[in-house]
Amino acid sequence: MNEPERGDTVRHRPSGEEWLLIRVEGDYVYPGGWPISRALKADCVVVKKADAEAIAFLDQHAPLEAGK
Repeated sequence: MNEPERGDTVRHRPSGEEWLLIRVEGDYVYPGGWPISRALKADCVVVKKADAEAIAFLDQHAPLEAGK
């Protein structure tokens, strides 16, 4: 698969966890959940690309403006 993008589900290789990405910025990804965290994009492998419905959900419930 391709580079991780907002809304994708990725596997974080160091932890083995799967994450839903709320934001991707530069060399970093920001998964949903608590505590707020970030990881290197290079450490993540896309396991499922986001579809339009997932992006619309994020736009409504986790707008990018709220994270800055």
